[in-house]
Amino acid sequence: MNSSAKIKNIIIKSNAFSAKSVYNETNLDKGRRKMDSLKKQIEAFDRCCEDAKSSPYIVATTKLKEILKCIARSPKLYQLFNEMTKNFDYADCCRRCLITESNGLFSRSYVALPDDPDECLPFIFCLLIEFDREDYQGFNDFLRKYFNEDGSYVSCYENFCLQITDTLRDIIDSMYAESVQKSRQEHLSDNVYTSAVPDAASAPAGPGASAQIAAPQSAAQKPAPAASAQSFPTPPAGASDMSSLISDEHMYVAMTDIPDSDKKAAMAMLDELDSAVKAGNFSTANALIAGYNYFALFNNVVSDILLKIIFKLHELER
Repeated sequence: MNSSAKIKNIIIKSNAFSAKSVYNETNLDKGRRKMDSLKKQIEAFDRCCEDAKSSPYIVATTKLKEILKCIARSPKLYQLFNEMTKNFDYADCCRRCLITESNGLFSRSYVALPDDPDECLPFIFCLLIEFDREDYQGFNDFLRKYFNEDGSYVSCYENFCLQITDTLRDIIDSMYAESVQKSRQEHLSDNVYTSAVPDAASAPAGPGASAQIAAPQSAAQKPAPAASAQSFPTPPAGASDMSSLISDEHMYVAMTDIPDSDKKAAMAMLDELDSAVKAGNFSTANALIAGYNYFALFNNVVSDILLKIIFKLHELER
């Protein structure tokens, strides 16, 4: 089976990878749900890739992990990569794609991605898995070796995103473009059909009924706005779990050998993070976790708890 046929076959299998509803849905409901599911999964994946590209280098590995998490959460993409990595020889592909050339005096290393999407997708996916398993320094070494331009990690990471994450996103988008467009067209045609047929509740009952429906509601008839049930924002569900993780990170920092002044600074950031999460202020929370992540990397005090905090913050944002 050629590459395009195999990919098409995988997409067909992937499109069947959804749980059956326990409700007796109409065809319209099923069409809407299918379109929303596929479209939202691809859009979420695109956002993760774009977020990795636009984020600062200090959170690079965290953002690459988010791409893998997005794939794991998406039934369509999970099935796709599960099928494509079967019998894939990653070691052989690395030998052909991770190239080092030397003229006797100077050497140059670079990545040459496969032209065939059937090889390119699993290669990039396995590469990201490898980064996920390695430490931060391993990713740095890879950037400096294969994407080095001016010696800075920032420019290395920019080049990495242009070649690796952009290619990953573009291939996925092109593979599913036809399916997303077809689902969207079916959804629109269903909407046109149903909007042309009024339901019993909205259909005029007889002469003069349309005037009754169109009559504006008087000020006296308008219901008063509901009074606010509370004065303070309710913490998001799961905020208490985050507080427990932050408390554990407090204890971890206290046991490290870093100076007391750095410990106080770290604990202050953690306290602000806890407050931001409880207030539902996720833009501030993300800024704080980015700063704390950099602090932990710089001081070599990265804990397993920190990764749990990052995952929990992403979970609360959804």
